[in-house]
Amino acid sequence: MLRSTSVSCTLKARGVPRNFTEAVKWYRKAAERDYAAAQHNLAVLYDDGQGVSKNRLEAAKWYRKAADQGYTNSQVNLGTMYANGQGVPRNHVTAYFWWSLAAANGYKQAAGFLKTLEKRMIPAQIAEAREMAAKWRPKKATSAK
Repeated sequence: MLRSTSVSCTLKARGVPRNFTEAVKWYRKAAERDYAAAQHNLAVLYDDGQGVSKNRLEAAKWYRKAADQGYTNSQVNLGTMYANGQGVPRNHVTAYFWWSLAAANGYKQAAGFLKTLEKRMIPAQIAEAREMAAKWRPKKATSAK
């Protein structure tokens, strides 16, 4: 069984030396079992290039897996990637969609992100993103036990 405390210790250096390579190993094991927090943390490591080579495409993949399960921080980060075209094609509708979900989940800064993004979108795009968000439902983890 995976122990979240060992992963936490690896990154936060609680009682052990900080080792991002070891953190990647443990986060990947948990992420592959559909643990959203581990998927998010693995994405952050790819996004920042800690313990692995910086790879925004791989970061987007793991953010998406966590975001699909309703993990708010991944929804924010994935929205940012779409807004800026980092690791994914720039797409304001998709950015708006992810930030809308994050806002609905209580992420307060997302309202400001949405307001800024609306200035770059036409009303039909905003309506499309809102409709996508209204229809969205989180995916259940498939292999976590």
